[in-house]
Formats: sequence, structure tokens, C-alpha cells
Amino acid sequence: MASLGERLARLARQAGVRTAPPVGLEDAEVGVAMPESASDVPASPTLAERLDRMTRARESSRRKGLAEMVEATGAVLVADGLYVVESREPLPFRHGRVTIGPGLASRVSVPLRRGVSPLLSLDSLLFLDTETSGLAGGTGTFVFLLGLARYEGAALVVRQYFATQFAAEQGLLDALQSAVSACDCMVSFNGKSFDVPLLKTRYGLRGLAEPFGDKPHCDLLHAARRLLVDGWPDCRLRTTESRALGFDRVDDLPGSEVPAAWQRWLTHGDARAVPRILLHNREDLVSLAAIVGLLNSCEARAPLFGGMA
Repeated sequence: MASLGERLARLARQAGVRTAPPVGLEDAEVGVAMPESASDVPASPTLAERLDRMTRARESSRRKGLAEMVEATGAVLVADGLYVVESREPLPFRHGRVTIGPGLASRVSVPLRRGVSPLLSLDSLLFLDTETSGLAGGTGTFVFLLGLARYEGAALVVRQYFATQFAAEQGLLDALQSAVSACDCMVSFNGKSFDVPLLKTRYGLRGLAEPFGDKPHCDLLHAARRLLVDGWPDCRLRTTESRALGFDRVDDLPGSEVPAAWQRWLTHGDARAVPRILLHNREDLVSLAAIVGLLNSCEARAPLFGGMA
């Protein structure tokens, strides 16, 4: 009498299903169909194939994210991997309780250091702020967003250079070199301690001469410490905006979260946070212009640039 396994195999053959030769009751009960030959077994993808598949999926996500970023921000490609977003704020306009516009004298007093506040033409100032891949600085920190603002005619013009890949750094540094060469004075907030040293490092890593040299640099953090503080808890830009300008941000992306948002873009092409990064940087720049305007207002000029300067 045929065994149970043999009978099940016979029924399977009659049904047109190929099975392994009966090797016992356990295998027969499982009833696993066997391939006709080794060539019928689907080959597992190799490591190289899996990596290639992941790379293509990532590139597809990045292309989609790039298209979304361009549509959301109006960014324009200006160099390999480098986009610029430009916005113009017609004068006059209000930032908090400070009005920026024609009421501001064409020449402004710019506090460079204690006791030194030269008069400079408004359109000779270059407002500068960066966003980076990390907050600690050092050779591993990459400047992926360079924000620059200038007064041009009857508008404050903000240009933001956004690097979508590491290869875009050359174009970003070239744009900064041109802008610094064309100005008489840079204006930043904590730029002497963070932005400019970091940018000097990036120029050095590429074997390029940095453009700063002995260019006058007004770091408004020091001006806030000397001239504006009156019982403030600290001298951060957010505190200066709130206490001196009457400007409080809405739905601002904290600076501490910017590096992680950039990493999501770089790794996954996730562009959802890019407009918020740009807005964060743009408001930094406009606040710099507003602080200079406040320091030169009729109400503030005497106490701020008199015995305290």
C-alpha cells in the first residue's frame, strides 16, 4: 500500500503541480511545491543591486523635493546646485514698531566698537546671516544658506543663496566675495564670533583667499550689549527683536532645529522645512536693518550715541 506521502504526491502530479520526491510524512504534509530546476529559483538581489536601487530611490526623492522647493520659494538656479531666492521690501515698511524707509537718513551712524561709530551711506551696508549644518562651527560645519541684504533704490533687497548639495559651495563663496567687495561695511549679529570665522574656514578649505580682510564689520550683538540692554535677560537676537523692535516671530523655526531640517533635505530630499528656513533667515536680515534704523532714530540717537557710545 502506498504511503500517505506517495498518495499526496500522485494527486499533486495529476493536478499538474510538481513536487519534490516523497521523503517522508513531514515533507508530504507541508506540501511545498519545488522548482523544476535551480534556474527557476528567483535570484536574490546582490548588495550592489540593492545599493543602486536605494540610490535611485533617493535621487527620485531629491528631484521631487527640489521641484517642490522651487515651486514654493521661486528659487532660481545660478550655479551648480546653488539656488537664489530674492525678495524686495519696498520702502517704507514696518518691522515691529520700527519703520524702515525714507525717514532714515541717507547716512547712518554704525557702531563698530566702543567710541567708534562712523557715518556711512545706507546703500554701502551689507547685512549678512548664515544657516549651517551645525551650530558648533569647525571644519565639518557647512554653510548651506547665505543670506545677504542691501538697500537698493527704494527697497531693501534680500538675496538668499541656498546650496542643495555640497558641490554648490564654490558658487556660494563666489557670490559672497562679490558682495563683500562691493560694500563698505558688513552688518551681522554675532557674525564676528560665528559667521565670519566659519566662512573664513570654508574659503581656506578650498584654497581660496577670504574676502573680509580689514573690511569694517558692525556686529550688532555688541551694540545690543552696550547700548540697548536695560534689564534684559540676555542679548540674543530674539530678545533684541522683542525688547527693542517690538517684533515677535510667529511660527518661527528655531535656529537649533535648522541643521536637522537641512539633513532631512540632504538625505531624503524632504523640502517641507525649506520655506521656513528661508523665512527664519530673512527675518534675521530684516531685523539687522531695523536695529540699525532704531540706533539712528531721533529718539534714540542722543542717549545711544552720546556718552554711552
